[in-house]
Amino acid sequence: MIPHYFARDRDGRPDVKIGYANDGYSSMRSVVGAVPDIEYVKVRDLHGTARAFALSFNRATRKLFGSRWLDPRDQKYRFDDLGMNDVDLLHLFNATSTGSTPWLSTFETVLPRLAKTSQCHSGASPGYAGLAGDRQVRRAMQLLAGDPCRRIIAMSRCNLDMQLELVSQFPEFREAIESKLLQLHPPQRVLVEDPAEKKLGTDGPIRFMFVGSAFFRKGGFEILETFCELRAKEGFEIELTIVGSLHGKDYSVENNDHLVPRAQKLIDASAEWIRFHRRLPNESVLRMMKESHVGLLPTYADTYGYSVLEFQAAGCPVISTDVRALPEINSDDVGWLIPVPKNRLGQALYFDRAGRDRVQECIREGLKRAVREIFRDRSGVVGKSERSIDRIRKQHSVDEFARRLSDIYREALPTPAAAR
Repeated sequence: MIPHYFARDRDGRPDVKIGYANDGYSSMRSVVGAVPDIEYVKVRDLHGTARAFALSFNRATRKLFGSRWLDPRDQKYRFDDLGMNDVDLLHLFNATSTGSTPWLSTFETVLPRLAKTSQCHSGASPGYAGLAGDRQVRRAMQLLAGDPCRRIIAMSRCNLDMQLELVSQFPEFREAIESKLLQLHPPQRVLVEDPAEKKLGTDGPIRFMFVGSAFFRKGGFEILETFCELRAKEGFEIELTIVGSLHGKDYSVENNDHLVPRAQKLIDASAEWIRFHRRLPNESVLRMMKESHVGLLPTYADTYGYSVLEFQAAGCPVISTDVRALPEINSDDVGWLIPVPKNRLGQALYFDRAGRDRVQECIREGLKRAVREIFRDRSGVVGKSERSIDRIRKQHSVDEFARRLSDIYREALPTPAAAR
């Protein structure tokens, strides 16, 4: 039975309307439908129109002048419904509102999310001190401190710490913003109840799986080369499923064009043990996870790592790096954590050729250590599988997330709606 967190009208319809602006994957995971008996309404706003104009204008100016004049990121993560949407509360993702409708926002790096704030956590000496005198950032911080902003929800402790550091640069807003700031990890339903369903025998192949559209940023090329080497030189019976595209620019790689044909050649030459899918429906991906034994995310850069939660929920312990929020959701107790060179905010140091080479070597060696351990003692995989499922139940409970978010909504709603 679905619990009722809020009252309903005479016809049994939800009596509270929550507006959402973004229907991307992250928003659908942590916002839309998260509280079962609330009506979520897609809303539109002024800044969406402005962003569309910026993108069109940039295409024109690039043709004429070879450069981009407007940064659409500064519009993408701003919202103002001008009071046009009939909702009680807005729940945004990575965005700030300039309007008067009460709102809250879940974020994965920092708020406000602007071109000027989006890279401050990167590099060998990260920090937000240079933003203290910036008028655009100050105006956005004022919005976070203002009354319409009711809550600011960090997806991880890593994000929370980044936000606290940014806020510290604006002492006049610090108390107001920190009072609204909290941390709430995304929910995840359990997909496999018992590791015995994985049918991992004492011999035979072990099925590994990688999922990620940003193939090269998430360590896909290192997986290919390392697994090919381990099969050829050490005879491990590896089966590998890849879901992801080899194409598209990647911010962690200066130019991956030369890697695409090399990766494709390795995949084509290994067709007997590698299954490659450029894109699949989410239902198919989750089914394949349930059929796999070990998940893979040896990434250079990820704000969170949703695939880790999905793998763990499917009983697949995960081999991942330890960047950003990943040490919060993965560990050597439930999986395998690969340490890589990082700055103090948890971002891998891949920002020059030498740094990228060091991170790449750590990923390769970490993959080898983990795979050797897996084939040396398969019972360890079963134990980690059990503990992975258990941590999802305890730390990413869908019901507990709904309860906590409903409490947040209730506190954030204007008094008449909250009292219904």
